[in-house]
Amino acid sequence: MRTSRRLSPSSTRASPPRTPPSPASSARAGRAARPTAGRGWAEVIDGVGEVQEALAGMARLLPEAAALYATTDETVAADSTRDADPGAGTGAS
Repeated sequence: MRTSRRLSPSSTRASPPRTPPSPASSARAGRAARPTAGRGWAEVIDGVGEVQEALAGMARLLPEAAALYATTDETVAADSTRDADPGAGTGAS
């Protein structure tokens, strides 16, 4: 027979999420292993750095892209509203 264990309120709280180490910090830690791990490991570490640089570049460009998408959405919405009601904005009733 199973015994049920009662959970106290403190045991039901979720612990705050842990932030995993960044690829760069892992890569830096891995560089120490290069002499023993061989050329394949060095290529992996270099690839991680390249991926991180690419992601950082995308992160810098995302705010600009978001602003452009918002402007496009607003323009399309305004055009759709105007096309749905041809008399809108002309003073015609």
